[in-house]
Amino acid sequence: MSHWCCTEHHGGRGRGFQYSDTAIETALMLKGLFNLPLRALEGFINSVFSLMSVPITSPGYSSISKRAKTVEIKYRNPSSGPIAHLVVDATCLKV
Repeated sequence: MSHWCCTEHHGGRGRGFQYSDTAIETALMLKGLFNLPLRALEGFINSVFSLMSVPITSPGYSSISKRAKTVEIKYRNPSSGPIAHLVVDATCLKV
């Protein structure tokens, strides 16, 4: 849960980020894997968290959209075949 919320200020003007780069990166990975629009992605992540009984929420679709320009995503594009496995670690919320 500590990896999901942002603890540092981004250094610029304005309000700091609520969600960490890991949270945005995870959301963008799921978006790429399942080809979901951002609003559906937010609902999907929230439903997964409620099924896992984890007391955190997904970043909003507007914050994912804004932060997608600055976060570097470290995954390769999925192959044309079906998805075999998707594992989400509940302790540190890693994909």
